[in-house]
Amino acid sequence: MTPDRRALYLPDIDSWDEFEAQSGSSLEQLVAGVDYAFIDATFWDDGELQGRDMSAVPHPRVKAVMERLAPLPQGERAKVRFIHMNHTNPLRDPASEASRAVEAAGFAVARRGMRACLSR
Repeated sequence: MTPDRRALYLPDIDSWDEFEAQSGSSLEQLVAGVDYAFIDATFWDDGELQGRDMSAVPHPRVKAVMERLAPLPQGERAKVRFIHMNHTNPLRDPASEASRAVEAAGFAVARRGMRACLSR
């Protein structure tokens, strides 16, 4: 946070319900209150960890977060940058179908070297 801009940094969320209960704010409210929202993208979707029960791995899936935030206006969705990807997450590949889906939905994936300006 600076006097000019605000950023939300949530790299390791287990559950939006738990987080919202503790913070007293919904994800949508948090996104509305910032200029940039860097949000956990540990897993793209269920089935990503071969041979593991994904219901036992508590990170929200990027696909579910995108569905949840889809009703937001395009300007609000554009604030979201997905971060903190597991090595199995297809978002790590900028050319992947998953990366194209994120961009088509109006969100972004944070990439090495990306910068976010917190001053005007």
